[in-house]
Amino acid sequence: MSGYEHSGPFDEGMLAVSSIHRLHYEQYGRPDGKPGKTIPIKPTMKQLPVPLLIHSLTHSLTHSLTHSLTHNYSSLVVYLHGGPGGHSQKSNTSYFNPSIYRVILFDQRGTGKSQPAPEIRENTTPNLVADIEALRVHLQIPKWHLVYGGSWGSTLALLYAQAYPDVVGSLVVWGIFTTSKSEIDWFRGPIGATTIFPEAFEAFVHHLPPEERGDLTGNYYRRLTCDDHAIRVAAAREWNRWDLSIGSLKTDETTFRQLDDESWSVPHAVLEAHYSVNDFWLEDGQIMKEGNLAKMRHLPVTIIQGRYDMVCPPQKAWELHKALPNSKLIWIPDAGHTPKEPGTRIKLLEACDEYANQDFGA
Repeated sequence: MSGYEHSGPFDEGMLAVSSIHRLHYEQYGRPDGKPGKTIPIKPTMKQLPVPLLIHSLTHSLTHSLTHSLTHNYSSLVVYLHGGPGGHSQKSNTSYFNPSIYRVILFDQRGTGKSQPAPEIRENTTPNLVADIEALRVHLQIPKWHLVYGGSWGSTLALLYAQAYPDVVGSLVVWGIFTTSKSEIDWFRGPIGATTIFPEAFEAFVHHLPPEERGDLTGNYYRRLTCDDHAIRVAAAREWNRWDLSIGSLKTDETTFRQLDDESWSVPHAVLEAHYSVNDFWLEDGQIMKEGNLAKMRHLPVTIIQGRYDMVCPPQKAWELHKALPNSKLIWIPDAGHTPKEPGTRIKLLEACDEYANQDFGA
């Protein structure tokens, strides 16, 4: 089950979300989604910063000159890419049947085709969550049929569902990451993935001189944001090499080819380190707090987790499943973190197919 083929985007554009950032987005699949209900558009303006509110109102007035202020509520999906520091690409559409789904991809602040990139100013987790809502309002979408995200994308999907539960129909999330201290300690601490891949972690540590090894993240971040291009590139290679070393159940020489692509390697490392040194702008355990989980308990959620995920420990997927009564947890027995592994990919396709024709209300 290789996935669905989409032609090029039927629409793309840039959305200003701050005085600095403009998000690049693309739309694929069926422009009106599957046949559904026609309902009035009632953009949710609450919680949007004033500049976004003004922009959204201006766009709506302009858009209404050539488009009816109604929308066919149907299978509209927003794809939230990983990172922080990743980007979207056309292959992300392959999980969604183009005869049913209207697929919205976008690059988060400072990534991919969004401008400027990379950029760490005005780039925080609350900013990114607000951007998803700003994009929904901009595209005059009354409700997402499906919010899809893996790894860091799962973080944003959960936060968005907790902030805007009324405009979310369902979630498909994989490689669960809630940014808790225990997850961070597992990833780069002394008793987690580092004990399973000791040689890879030693290479990561030894890129720094001995006097800088007491604060790995902080000193990598200092190098990644310095003015010396060579130092930045070298630090980015080693930062990303550790990520890639533990991302798949099996690795080979092809796993590390993208390290030679500075246009990917440097932004990915800079933004991932930027979020890490700032504790992702979230309280420890924020996503899993009872008051936040209660806001999304009514939503159908499919959780897909590789049993041997070394990046995002499977324990969090289990805890999330137990906390959400409308969730379904699917373990992939022969997979690690990446969705490219066959077992994970098949179950992601099946989950998106299952939700495609369900009615989650308007």
